[in-house]
Amino acid sequence: DDDDDDDDDNHQFYRFVNEKPHPYLPKSIKDLAKFIKSDDCQSIVILAGAGMSRSSGIPDFRSAGGMYDTLQPELFTATDEQRARMWLDPTAVFDKPLFLENPLPCLECKRPFILGIKQRKWRATVAHRFVELLHEKTGKLSRLYTQNIDGLEGQCKNLSKDLVVPVHGSLDRV
Repeated sequence: DDDDDDDDDNHQFYRFVNEKPHPYLPKSIKDLAKFIKSDDCQSIVILAGAGMSRSSGIPDFRSAGGMYDTLQPELFTATDEQRARMWLDPTAVFDKPLFLENPLPCLECKRPFILGIKQRKWRATVAHRFVELLHEKTGKLSRLYTQNIDGLEGQCKNLSKDLVVPVHGSLDRV
């Protein structure tokens, strides 16, 4: 019965979640480095977001002074109704319904970013280089999942593209 299989899966999941924490929890950077070098650490997966690229100068979306905060709908090629939607909710500039109606606001908003990526205006950060070094020195990096579309990790020549999963796509691969 499929329901019985689901119950077994749920039981296994809850057993896993409720297991005791790993016996070795690093308490310092030095302890963490020691753990990563050890045989107890078999694989490393990194989940990255906007914070990884912020120090390169790429503006983020949501913080004060970020893209949504500084959006100027009056400058976009749009109808008054479309501009009003973007004034009320700046995220509307990237909404599918608006894009299908009129792709220009989205494309006009992204233009400086797209050109900046193409011109290599921004450079990989210390965080990107750390991931590259981690891979080079340990060989334990299994994946880097990134929400960033900037493709800055592509500037890290010793970081295989096969290890990088840009979950929202990447402008350097377009």
